[in-house]
Amino acid sequence: MSEPDKMRGMDLKTYKSTHGLTYEDLAMEIGVTQAKQARSYALGHIWPGTEQLEKIVKACEGVTIEDMHATRLRYRRSLRSAHRRVA
Repeated sequence: MSEPDKMRGMDLKTYKSTHGLTYEDLAMEIGVTQAKQARSYALGHIWPGTEQLEKIVKACEGVTIEDMHATRLRYRRSLRSAHRRVA
């Protein structure tokens, strides 16, 4: 990994895959009870509350709020694009 890549960080989905975790493993690591909730955070379907977000960043070295936010924005934009195609 190049120096700029190290500085950029990663989102939760990338963290999961680079560490070979299942969503169940990820859930335990970030302190949530259900794999479904960890998956929703990782894919940007839901945004964690402030305390949970702090836990995620602390527990998952390299995960940044900025990259998680970018994931959330991509997901939201995909919903808008899908809605426009239907309308």
